[in-house]
Amino acid sequence: MRSVVVADNDGIVHSENLEVNAVDGCNLKCRSCSHASPLLRPKDFADPGQTGVALRSLARWLRVQHIRLQGGEPLLHPDLLGLIDQIRGSNIAERIRLVTNGVLLARAEPAVWSAIDEVQVSVYPGHEPSKDEISHWLERAMQHGVEVRLRPMSKFMESYSEQGTDDPVLVRRIYDTCLVAHVWRCYNVADGRFYKCPQAHFLPKFLNTRADDGIVIADDDSFGAALLAYLNADVPLESCRNCLGAVGKFFPHEEIRGVQWRDPQRVPTEDLVDWEQLVKLENTQYVYSLIMRDRRAADAEAVVRLDRS
Repeated sequence: MRSVVVADNDGIVHSENLEVNAVDGCNLKCRSCSHASPLLRPKDFADPGQTGVALRSLARWLRVQHIRLQGGEPLLHPDLLGLIDQIRGSNIAERIRLVTNGVLLARAEPAVWSAIDEVQVSVYPGHEPSKDEISHWLERAMQHGVEVRLRPMSKFMESYSEQGTDDPVLVRRIYDTCLVAHVWRCYNVADGRFYKCPQAHFLPKFLNTRADDGIVIADDDSFGAALLAYLNADVPLESCRNCLGAVGKFFPHEEIRGVQWRDPQRVPTEDLVDWEQLVKLENTQYVYSLIMRDRRAADAEAVVRLDRS
């Protein structure tokens, strides 16, 4: 499944998206959240200045179609507009997409709506927006030329195991079939570092491992080669020992609050793997069909799409 990442003739890697974690924590407690937001604090948020410096340096070697500004819940950031301004000023992305659960969206300032291009609302059971809420969002979107998507999220995938696995063959299989890192390429920037997937940033934060799965973003002529070497590395990340990649079992969405949040994950990786899915993802033709299906689904789930005028 892994494909070689190459730079274009301009020396720049061009990709679809890059994620910036505005806030680590969240106002919801979704079980097995892939960003582990229920375990992290809403007060841990991206510093706008530091983020801007990192993105401007990275923009010498990477350009993306859009930045996914998410979390946690990005609307918890105390200076979200300042963060957006820094992202826009880096010129690393053509568009900025705010990814939110929608609960706090009505409080977003008009200036925030003016500063972004897209809003993606992940709609979770028990937190479905009312027709009045959607009408309010659409009114703001029309005023500011913003595209709005509503994405129902009724199922979650097991994202990680507390115990992990000591089987290097399984770790390799999970890494090689990881859609997040190799197909969707959900690159992530946090704390001045670049990660090929968000789990490489989040998992070590609460598992207290010594994993160093990212690379420091440097503003020098050698970083372009270092970036390509990192993206094309054949070795699984340290976090892959605990991560389920794209082969975790599916389950109906639920929220678990308090100290019980980690309990369902206190089992070995082997107990959480969807083995049938793992075998399927090792089939190149199946992966291709999955990509085509996801593209069609993305179009279908756009309940409302308003193009910038």
